[in-house]
Amino acid sequence: MEAPDTAAPIDTGNEPDDAPLPDACDAPGQPSSCPTTPTFLYCRYEPSVKSLQCSAPTDPFVTGQYLTPCSSNKDCDYSLGCHFGICTTYCELALQACAFPSAKCTTIGSPKWGACQPPE
Repeated sequence: MEAPDTAAPIDTGNEPDDAPLPDACDAPGQPSSCPTTPTFLYCRYEPSVKSLQCSAPTDPFVTGQYLTPCSSNKDCDYSLGCHFGICTTYCELALQACAFPSAKCTTIGSPKWGACQPPE
């Protein structure tokens, strides 16, 4: 019976996560710096890579509107992102302003951008 390999460090869960990808665009919820061909893309915050990325809905004609349940950004309309399990708008954390009444600008992992979380 071989002894277990203990030369590699043990993952305790306290190590920092992988570094985020660089931002591919500058303002979530906007087409801003995203390419428009071969398909129209919008800037959204992608929690899986911890950065702003350009993406499009899976089906632009039936995607979720504001407050529609979702499991990823591709489930939401172009200008919305999937955060808190719903399609919602983005906001600047420094301004704390959301377009919909009583929604709260809540952190989603980006140092500058948040998402508008509706009241429960």
